[in-house]
Amino acid sequence: MNSYITYLIIAAILVAAELVYFKIADRCNIIDKPNERSSHSTIVLRGGGIIFVIGLWVWYFWLMVQGEWLMVQCHVRQGRAEG
Repeated sequence: MNSYITYLIIAAILVAAELVYFKIADRCNIIDKPNERSSHSTIVLRGGGIIFVIGLWVWYFWLMVQGEWLMVQCHVRQGRAEG
């Protein structure tokens, strides 16, 4: 599969995950209400950084499906870790 298509698929999955998280955060009241020390003046959703963790999981799963993770582990175990 073309690498550009792979990256587009992963990006679409992450955008969808972000939109789902925003709906969950809004429904569960995961918000930051501003006070006198805040840099924002309106209510802001919190926890958007969880998308980075989900991105790592998607990347890891994608490598597992394609079998590339096993190939990397074999090279490291045999002492042939090359950049």
